[in-house]
Amino acid sequence: MDESPASHVPHGVDPEAVRMRAYELSQTNPNATAEENWLLAEAELAAAASRDKRKAAEAAADLMANIELSVYGHS
Repeated sequence: MDESPASHVPHGVDPEAVRMRAYELSQTNPNATAEENWLLAEAELAAAASRDKRKAAEAAADLMANIELSVYGHS
């Protein structure tokens, strides 16, 4: 079983993006451990993915409502 940090990256989050963000964090906060930077990077990117997913769902719902309004007219 793969026990590298990348094996624990949340679904929908790119492990390479986590690596890059963790590196950026290590440059701005050298007192944090590599694990702390990795976990913070994961959390930031997972939150961003969740926001993106929610925005996409809202946009799809708006589009469906507009289509239904166009097809069925005003009620």
